[in-house]
Amino acid sequence: STTFTDAAGGTWSATGDAAISTALTAGGDLLLDGSGDYVTRSISVDQFRLEADFSLRWSSWKSADGENSYDMVLSVDDGSGFNGWFVELTAYRGFFSYHHGAGGTLLAYNFNPNDSTWHNYEFRRVAGVLELLIDGVSVATALNSWPLTHSSTIAAIGSTVGGVYTFAGHIKNIVLEVTS
Repeated sequence: STTFTDAAGGTWSATGDAAISTALTAGGDLLLDGSGDYVTRSISVDQFRLEADFSLRWSSWKSADGENSYDMVLSVDDGSGFNGWFVELTAYRGFFSYHHGAGGTLLAYNFNPNDSTWHNYEFRRVAGVLELLIDGVSVATALNSWPLTHSSTIAAIGSTVGGVYTFAGHIKNIVLEVTS
């Protein structure tokens, strides 16, 4: 099994053919083919709990959706599909964020991310307002101050925790930060 270490020292375990690629970036990025490739990390239930303002930032390059057309960027769930939250990026729904138990859809923005171009994304909450920025431009907002909680012990990049809805493309520089 392949493992990756993040900037905070956390170890992420690869599933499928998840790998570091230098085909598009000299420093490398996470390459996922959308057919079962993803990485997971063990977490405590206190990690990835977003009860205040936060910022989730990443860059990605996509040319197609994965095999189930719900490509997860980041998922924090206990595997049941009912106890956590996720962020998705697909041609089917564009940007889509959801929290099980906190009113459902958090923020959605309909566009096609599969343009074979690197884009920088930021999904953040500031003073009860969720916002999506693409390449530094605000494209969607919604009021939401629900705490994003979960009962998970696993976080996944590129899939749901159970390995369904895998991401097709490249992801790099993913950062989740509590800002208040």
